[in-house]
Amino acid sequence: MMRIAALPRSQWSRYARLTQSVPGLLPCQGLAWFEMLGSVVGGGQGILAAYEGEELVAALPYAISEDGGLGRVLNSLPFFGSHGGVAALPGFFGVAAPLLLAELDRLAQAEHCVSATVVLSPFTPELELCRQAFVPDMEDGRIGQLTPLPDRPERLFDIFSPCKRNNVRRALAQGVHAIESNSQEGLDWVHAMHSKRMDNIGGLAKPQAFFDWAAKCLNTGELRLLLALEGDSPCAGLLLSELNDVTEYLLPATDWDKRQFKGIQLLVHQAMHDAVLRSKKWFNFGGTWGTQNNLYEFKKRFGAVDMPYTYLIRLYDKSLPQQTKEVLSAAFPFYFALPFDQLNTSEKAEGNA
Repeated sequence: MMRIAALPRSQWSRYARLTQSVPGLLPCQGLAWFEMLGSVVGGGQGILAAYEGEELVAALPYAISEDGGLGRVLNSLPFFGSHGGVAALPGFFGVAAPLLLAELDRLAQAEHCVSATVVLSPFTPELELCRQAFVPDMEDGRIGQLTPLPDRPERLFDIFSPCKRNNVRRALAQGVHAIESNSQEGLDWVHAMHSKRMDNIGGLAKPQAFFDWAAKCLNTGELRLLLALEGDSPCAGLLLSELNDVTEYLLPATDWDKRQFKGIQLLVHQAMHDAVLRSKKWFNFGGTWGTQNNLYEFKKRFGAVDMPYTYLIRLYDKSLPQQTKEVLSAAFPFYFALPFDQLNTSEKAEGNA
């Protein structure tokens, strides 16, 4: 008989061991990312566990926001690019997922959350089973873009578009070269370029706590940082994470005044080259909105294929769609409350609360 219970924080290392044995998980479903969320997004965290006897066979991590004036929301998981949902050992998903998702729904209601969202991944099995168990009031979708990696690095150019092959050659012809760095100076440069770019396009930059976590993970080897140097100075940077057979394009950064050196294109090639040598099967570029045409094409030209994924949303407070996107964004920073296009106001916009 399968048993569902909270996994004590003192036993979260068991979750890490579980994820290392589950095929098809993405790096943001690992323990390092989950622990980062605690310091970055605020609120409380927990992991629901499914046991077969004493063996942990499946788990469902989640976070609950603080009350910013409209109540609290539950996400599995919050923050940019996160995926959550059930991680289950082979053969256990069909039994464990319905039990864990139903328990998550009960937990969200017991904690008086106004909504609860499960962000599935492109590799989540049995989507319809998840729907039936969680009974969502709303759904939202993204296009996951992942490149299936070849068996040898020299075959990478075969999956790149002609323009991306030329970009890499152009970077090399201009003397740009890639290095791996775990220096604070390198990470600070990436942070500065990222923040500057977000300011220029009106985006939301990742907070200082994220970069504090990244610095720690670079020192432990849980993250990797590549820098493209033009002379002795960086022109691009790329932060990478890994889990099992996936390498993830976590955070790119470019000096916009030096974009003609094609540093980020060189770094993507280098990251994929390294991933192949590390026996990775996939390079994950993350999710893309349907209207982000330029970003979509950038990823596609590096061989990325479309792998859609779904947000399952339970709405417990039926007045929530009456709010504006500005109010929801202020109340739930870094959390997802509901899709902006489901708001019943005249102020609808691309994106999410």
